[in-house]
Amino acid sequence: MIKTVFLLLMLTICFSGQILATDIHITAVTGGVYAGTRGPHILTLKVMDENNQFDLTQKKFIRDKRYDWSTGINIGIVFWPSSWEKKIEKDEARFGVGIGGHLITTKNDEIERIAPGVALHIGDRKGLQVFIGIHFVTSNKVIFPNGADEILVPIDAISSDFIFKDAENELNFFVGLNATIPL
Repeated sequence: MIKTVFLLLMLTICFSGQILATDIHITAVTGGVYAGTRGPHILTLKVMDENNQFDLTQKKFIRDKRYDWSTGINIGIVFWPSSWEKKIEKDEARFGVGIGGHLITTKNDEIERIAPGVALHIGDRKGLQVFIGIHFVTSNKVIFPNGADEILVPIDAISSDFIFKDAENELNFFVGLNATIPL
């Protein structure tokens, strides 16, 4: 993991700076990220029998598709169209909107991964920006028989038997704060 982060930082430094290509400014950025990845969660509920007593022979599994959120770091390249910027007179700062491509660190089942992402940036292209985006990483999936959302199982059934590794590609989100990397 440390080698990967070091490599990503070195690549960012190589591409850092501000390049004027037609009316698009390109900046290299790095910062913190808060990434949400769809997690495989199974809720376990007790079942009542016909006498309103807890059934000791079976239980109910319910698929839950909530997000697991984790902190991480990111590096990226942001494109700032000049027409999307507003110059602030007193210090020449430029407030604008940009579109960036990122590599972010995120956790999926406690395994740290590098994921590509795309984000919308708002802020100073020469300073700090906030951003929100989507990242692309496979996630684990709960698969019940016949695609059901809930099932009745014997009391000794193990919920992890229904979790399949890297079986799903869903939209995952991230937000964060970036700083432009100066030359």
